[in-house]
Amino acid sequence: VVTAESGDVDDPEVVDVGAALTEDLAAEPGVTAALSHWSIGLGELSPLRSEDGTQALVFATLDGDESDVVHLSGELSETYSGERDGVTVVATGRGEVTRQVSEQSEEDLQTAELLSAPVILVALVIVFGSLVAAFVPLVVGVVAVLGTFLVLTLLTGLTDVSIFALNITTAMGLGLGI
Repeated sequence: VVTAESGDVDDPEVVDVGAALTEDLAAEPGVTAALSHWSIGLGELSPLRSEDGTQALVFATLDGDESDVVHLSGELSETYSGERDGVTVVATGRGEVTRQVSEQSEEDLQTAELLSAPVILVALVIVFGSLVAAFVPLVVGVVAVLGTFLVLTLLTGLTDVSIFALNITTAMGLGLGI
């Protein structure tokens, strides 16, 4: 999404930036096609232009499977997002949203594990009455998680596996072990 910082996306300065952005994006490795408000040439009638004329869309078709698209989306987002010559560029789309959700999910999982581990250990010591007995369910849970990670690793060679499978594996493995 390209936003004109002042004026309209059909102002000559913005047209030059938008057209160059579309051409640069089309030339990137892994991009099979790029199309934008400026490349279709319909002016104010363009379906890729906002009604108020302050924003326009640039589309890119990326080559590869879902993980390739997510990876390439991240690279392109870093390269093209930000301020440039009077416009603000923000990356969006299925690949970019999937990448951002995956990253946030991973961060949230790490935070949840760091906060819950001490509480769980204290609760297990209280329930089982000793530190050694408290570690038995945790060891069983860790072995279950590691075994599931091995199976998921093998499955990724055969099919796509959601990033959320890691979250579920950790939660279910430790939960069932406890």
